[in-house]
Amino acid sequence: MKQFYHFGFFLSIKNSKIVLIQEEKYMVFDDLREIIAEDVRVDPDEITMATDLIDDLDMDSLELVEIMMAIEEHFGIEEVPEEELENLRTVGDIVEYIEAHS
Repeated sequence: MKQFYHFGFFLSIKNSKIVLIQEEKYMVFDDLREIIAEDVRVDPDEITMATDLIDDLDMDSLELVEIMMAIEEHFGIEEVPEEELENLRTVGDIVEYIEAHS
């Protein structure tokens, strides 16, 4: 994945897909992908905003709970309600949730 920074935005290019991320969200995204990569043992560069935790990373429900606990601790957010967990499928979904609740 190639990344470029320009005027407060990060531009990521991977597999011919271009993603534009605001600097503030990129900082959350960068921390988040490190947490996920360490937990599921993948290269952080393989994780994008569009990465689906279940379909792309083959995470089961126990792994999802563990990752959410690590995210809550790292970002200092309250426990994510169970009904909210169902809506957090992609890394981008989690970034948006963190931004809204931190």
